Amino acid sequence: MYRKKIIYSLLAMLLPCIVSFGWVNPEYIAERFDEALLAYRAGEYGKAHQEFVGLIIDSRGSPYFAMSKFMIPMCSYKAENWSSATREFADFVNTLPEHECAPAALVYQGNSHYRIGEYIPAVKAFISAIDISEDRTETAAIAEESARRILWGYLGLNELEVIGEQVEGVSGQLVDYIRVKRHLEIGEKARALEICQRSLIKRPKGAYTDSLKNISRRISKELSEHIAVAVFAPTAGVYTEYGTSMVNGIRLAISEYEKSSGQSIEIVVENTAADPLVGAYAAKRLIGGHSPVVAFGPLLSDVAVPIATLCDQYRVPLISPTASKDGIAGLSPFVFQVATPPSLGSEKLAEYAVNTLGITRFSILSPDDPAGRKAAANFADRVEKLGAETVSIAYYAEGTVDFSEHLRSIKKPFFEEMKNYSARADTTDLRFYKPNGVFRDENEWIVTIPGLFLPAYYEDLVNILPQIPFNYIETRLLGANGWIIDEIRSMDGSYIDSAVVVPDDFWTNTETPGWESFSKSYRRAYGYTPDRIAALGYVSGEIVCKAFASGLVTSDQIRDYLSAISDFEGPGGEVSFDATGTNTEVNLVIFDRNIPKRIKQKE
Repeated sequence: MYRKKIIYSLLAMLLPCIVSFGWVNPEYIAERFDEALLAYRAGEYGKAHQEFVGLIIDSRGSPYFAMSKFMIPMCSYKAENWSSATREFADFVNTLPEHECAPAALVYQGNSHYRIGEYIPAVKAFISAIDISEDRTETAAIAEESARRILWGYLGLNELEVIGEQVEGVSGQLVDYIRVKRHLEIGEKARALEICQRSLIKRPKGAYTDSLKNISRRISKELSEHIAVAVFAPTAGVYTEYGTSMVNGIRLAISEYEKSSGQSIEIVVENTAADPLVGAYAAKRLIGGHSPVVAFGPLLSDVAVPIATLCDQYRVPLISPTASKDGIAGLSPFVFQVATPPSLGSEKLAEYAVNTLGITRFSILSPDDPAGRKAAANFADRVEKLGAETVSIAYYAEGTVDFSEHLRSIKKPFFEEMKNYSARADTTDLRFYKPNGVFRDENEWIVTIPGLFLPAYYEDLVNILPQIPFNYIETRLLGANGWIIDEIRSMDGSYIDSAVVVPDDFWTNTETPGWESFSKSYRRAYGYTPDRIAALGYVSGEIVCKAFASGLVTSDQIRDYLSAISDFEGPGGEVSFDATGTNTEVNLVIFDRNIPKRIKQKE
């Protein structure tokens, strides 16, 4: 990178400093230094290197120590032994950081890194040279020009980001400025604005402060005049109905914001066809072509995975109204799930049962499949952490119709405990006596299980629920995973009375605050009653529009805003994102006979 004249210019500048220290050591040290210097000037760099190394040992405490220490890497540099030069110049700066030759040493170190293709260490060395140079010296000017050339022509944007986060000092503004210009060059205005704003906070004073402020003002104005958002949904195919509901909910929230703010938001919808591969191509095409500041969707969890990966790559926040699979939000700090994962539902149900209902002993009857076992494990773990216990667990195979054996298994521990009380029971104790006063047979004793967790599917519940009282079990039912509310409520109310349930994703809770107003607006806009998917889309749109209303127009700003969302309430329910971007607010309902009623967990 240095031209020969620059090398000689620096050397000419440095040699006077080297010989101006005076002769304070014994004469033979001065003679040895002169001999080494003559060898260096004669181009005998190997010999000079060896002699300067020898002088290091004998000249400690004298000016010749620093001079020899500097000339050692200079010999390696002139001999084009770049790897040795990088190490030796670094050693000089680390040993003598306050020496007047330290800036020059860093420049030579940076140039040595450059010659062997180590561009990031080269830039760091040049930046350090600028930071420790006094004012705008020739050395600092050379370091800045060298750094500029590498930042513009040799590093990718990802590498620039790494350097921008790592370099310290006001000269790091140079890196930020080049990053901004390069993002603008490829049309990434939002990313350029984010870098400007973060740089001015991190390094408020520097040579590029005014330039960064001017760019920031200009881009902010441009972006506020045109904001694009992406929506990924199945708008054709088998899931079209649900995809359309989600898109309509998002559109309604944004249109209401546009009317109230006067701001125009471009909504770009891409069809995912409910297919992960199609979704990935759609995301790449849309994000690359429209540069949205935020994305919504997709409908399904499996499609969300590749789209989340791409959003992370492009640093675009993705807020999914409906994808509820565990771990999706954890894929990236730019991904957020409004629909709560099933595992969280099991845990919150356990917390409510122990903390609010006061239940301390539980049984579990679960499908013997991955979803059932995971729900059972999450529930049992949470119960244990809360100081309660799971007394019995039974798993049933797919297709089971007769659950008598499983029910006898879970009630057995409680039945054995009852034997201790049977002898002392009187005729008023209906667990042991029939209403006519006749003592029951043991197989007819009414066993009380304080809490029975059923993470079961609706087709199984149709058989399980009637068989619970038939097998002489009294219990408080706790449901999750497959409790389809609109189907369950059609059953005999005596089976489900007082059951506390995590409702299915499709159940519309008209008691949710804001539902009536949302429903009217939705019917007015689209001509039919909204479902819960539309409500989840609407609340996702509402949250993002709140960010727009706060003047946030870049992806990073919106990501930070979403990360701080807590106790946000809309027609789709409450939203509080945890550190991973997962909504921790779980809806619970309690059945009053056949009527599901929303449990208000916060007052």
